[in-house]
This record gives sequence, structure tokens and C-alpha cells, in this order.
Amino acid sequence: RERAQQTVAALALTFLGRMRIATTRDRAVARALSRQPTQLPALLVLPPGSGSGESSSSLEEQNRAVVYPGKVLYRHVKAWLSRFVPDHGFATRLAVLDGVRAGSYIPQVEGHGCLRTLCVDRGGACVLTLVPRAAIPEAEFRYRMDALRIVKRDLADRLGVVAANALNLVWLDSGAYAGWVRAMFGLPDEEYIRTLAWWPRKRLWAPYVQAFGVDGVAGWLEGVSRGAVAPEPVLCCEGGG
Repeated sequence: RERAQQTVAALALTFLGRMRIATTRDRAVARALSRQPTQLPALLVLPPGSGSGESSSSLEEQNRAVVYPGKVLYRHVKAWLSRFVPDHGFATRLAVLDGVRAGSYIPQVEGHGCLRTLCVDRGGACVLTLVPRAAIPEAEFRYRMDALRIVKRDLADRLGVVAANALNLVWLDSGAYAGWVRAMFGLPDEEYIRTLAWWPRKRLWAPYVQAFGVDGVAGWLEGVSRGAVAPEPVLCCEGGG
């Protein structure tokens, strides 16, 4: 179920501005929407116009949910959801973020020596964003990097420059380093972007598992800086390989 939650969080970013995505743990809601016994986790879509009937008096009568028939896996669900919405979300979001591209940038980790320089030797927490470059559109990559620049700037206001600089924001191609990511954190190779905090010298890490957004990530990283996030041990290896 944790993997399903991460998939839904990634889908919330992918379809931001085109589809509203929410979660519930209430089986009664799932049964009412789908009108059939539903095994959780499950994914249901309410097409436009659902829930607008004036003469309907119950949840079952108001909604016509479409139930996703397979496992909650990012690539398959993304293709399925794309049938319901137009593909113009990133153009709008990139226009909003145009003003931040001239500011600070998020460096790329290219090899274990680079990882040691950018993260391990600097101390503090390494905020590592795993990007499957071959699997995502360029617009989605640019949007995520631009949003992380805003997060980086926001952290300086929240924490002060010194504390913010102790959070080293970097990204790496998770497809190229899939073996290292799995060995260190136990994370499988996925086709969506993930962010985690890693303390190389303490051999600890913590994943960001909520829907992506500037305020959400900045608030989570503020908790990372203040010790309010509970980390877990990495699985193996010295930091930086």
C-alpha cells in the first residue's frame, strides 16, 4: 500500500491542473462509488458531470465511477488516466515558474565521486531527487527542477541561510543508478520522480511520500532540518560508494 500511495502522489503531480486526485481509507466510499465490492487499494475516476444530478438523493445515484481494472502501477495508470483529460497541464505550470529559472540551480550527480563532493563531504542532509530521465517528458523534468529551485529559495526564508545550506539539494538519473538506489534504500526502479533525504555520515534516510508541491516539500524539508522527520537506516554501502 505504501508503494500505491507513492504512485498516487506521483500521479497527482503528473495530472496537476487537469484532474483532482484524492485518497480515502473508507471502504464504504469505494463501494458506493464503484457499486460493487472493491479491494483496496483501488483507483476510481469520476468523469466530468458526475455528481451533478439534481434529482439524485444518494451517493450511488449521483456518481458514475469508472474503476481502474489493474494493479496501481505508475506507467499503466498514467496511460489509463490520460484517456479522461487533455494533455496541456505542464504548459500552464511552466509559464507560472518562468521567473525562477535564472536563480539557483539544482546540480546533477554524475558518478559516485560527484555524489561524494556534492553530498557526503559537505555534511548535513542530502536531498536527493531521483529522476528517471528516459521515462518522463522534458516539460515534467523542467517543472520539477524549477519547483525545487523555489523550494530552495523558500528554505532560506524559513530556516535562515546557514541551516538551509546544510540541506544539499541534488538530483540523479535513477535509471542510470538503479542498482545503487536499490542497494542503498531498497527502492525499485520506477518511472516517476521521487525525493528523499539522506544523511550519509549517519547512514540514515527518509522518503518524501506525499503529493508533490512547493509548500509540501518545503514544509517537509523544514521538518528534516529541525529533526522532526523520523529516518530509517540505509541498507548498505558507504556514502558515495
